[in-house]
Amino acid sequence: MTESENPELKILAEKTQKALEMGGKEKVKKQHGLGRLTARERIQKLLDKNTFYEMGQLAHSDLPEAQTKTPADGKVCGFGEINGQKVGISADDATVMAGAGGRIGYQKEFKTHQYAHKKGFPSIHLGDGGGARIPDIMGATGMMTFTYDVLSEPRDRKTPLITAIMGECYGGPTWKAANSDIVIQVKGAIMAVSGPPVLEAATGEKLSPEDLGGWRVHAEKSGITDLFAEDDEDCLRLIRKVLSYLPANYKECPAPATEFENPQFKQERLLQIIPQDARIAYDMHDILNMVTEWHIAIWWGQIWELILCWLGPMPRFRLWLPKWLSM
Repeated sequence: MTESENPELKILAEKTQKALEMGGKEKVKKQHGLGRLTARERIQKLLDKNTFYEMGQLAHSDLPEAQTKTPADGKVCGFGEINGQKVGISADDATVMAGAGGRIGYQKEFKTHQYAHKKGFPSIHLGDGGGARIPDIMGATGMMTFTYDVLSEPRDRKTPLITAIMGECYGGPTWKAANSDIVIQVKGAIMAVSGPPVLEAATGEKLSPEDLGGWRVHAEKSGITDLFAEDDEDCLRLIRKVLSYLPANYKECPAPATEFENPQFKQERLLQIIPQDARIAYDMHDILNMVTEWHIAIWWGQIWELILCWLGPMPRFRLWLPKWLSM
């Protein structure tokens, strides 16, 4: 049956198209002008081709005055695959209400990650939003719709949770990041509890967004961010790479590598790298390059560094290294 034969199919097609257009051409153009991808473009580039199954595509705000202005209620959520591994994924749509979340959108996000956790899938959130919308959060009832479901399990690390900070992130995406296993921040993106105007009103202190929550703040002071990306494309690449080291859940082991380089026995260089004087620091990464096929270093403030690495075809390993060894 075609759309012309069934008016309801035509209405469905129109609503679907409106959801796919997000906040409209001008908002999409503005997002691209910032050098950023849209929420849908990010998901499309991150997941394996043709694997995304969207949940709640036709949802919108439950406030009558906002229903026509909130396609998908500002969050794109669903399930897909990365290198054949099923994942749950949510993304803030910065073209809808500047990425600020509404009640329906947050419920979509929560339920997506809860189901992924139940099925043993890793979860990913692509943050690019300013927290909750004021009209939605007003009053005790409004606030309760944005809290984590009290009936769900606490964050017990049974499945990996990765959060990417890809825009101006205040409130919601920041809470998600604080609760994540791995946090990746794009340089130029901001992560803070609230914005500079709120800080100034509360304390009188004036800070720029970068000073409040830029990547250097979280690299050198807070230690919340683990990896840093040059742009959206680099961030998505890092998400895929980090997932390649991790099992889907705590009941599984990481899969062995299917392709790896032949080991390069360069241990004789140890005498050149490690100084005879134990008081002299050296670069630990030179040692890792000798004994691992490839690795990725994750920052943890200025004290420790977490290394995810491969040892030949064997499952991945985690190594905690004090940063002073790699000065």
